[in-house]
Amino acid sequence: MCKNIKAKCRGEVARFSREVGRIEKNLEIRKTQIESLLSWLREGKSLFDGIYQYRSVQIDRIFATDSHVQAQRMEKIAIRTEQETVLMHTITLVTLIFLPGTFVATFFQSGLIEWNPETEHAIATERVMAFNERGFGLFVKICVPLMIAAMGLWWLVWICGRRKVREKNADELV
Repeated sequence: MCKNIKAKCRGEVARFSREVGRIEKNLEIRKTQIESLLSWLREGKSLFDGIYQYRSVQIDRIFATDSHVQAQRMEKIAIRTEQETVLMHTITLVTLIFLPGTFVATFFQSGLIEWNPETEHAIATERVMAFNERGFGLFVKICVPLMIAAMGLWWLVWICGRRKVREKNADELV
């Protein structure tokens, strides 16, 4: 009986040993597979990092190119603005020089104020000048509509100029 148990135990131990050996081999295979997967994961991560870095470089290049184009446009605008500013200063200076004289000459030539020739040697109580209210009314009736028409014409020219600038800027953006 003891021999029988002993023989049976030996068979069981041998079977157990074979099972443990198979499990060890299976675990080694799984360990090799995991190491292989980890290696692939590292390679994939490095590939992703390279792609991401390339993408960042390309985006930076696009932004740099766009910034350069914007800087060139701004330079053109600055040059044009400087030229227009010089012209506006010239126009302002000429206007400031001639406007007061033009206004005084027009006002006195319009008949709004009439000189009394008889009072050349007048006494201080007599009227040397007389204001022509009827003439002033006519002056206002003519000047105000002309002023409104001139301002309207200027406004139309200004609107057309802005439209052209917008179209040009839209064309440059495309």
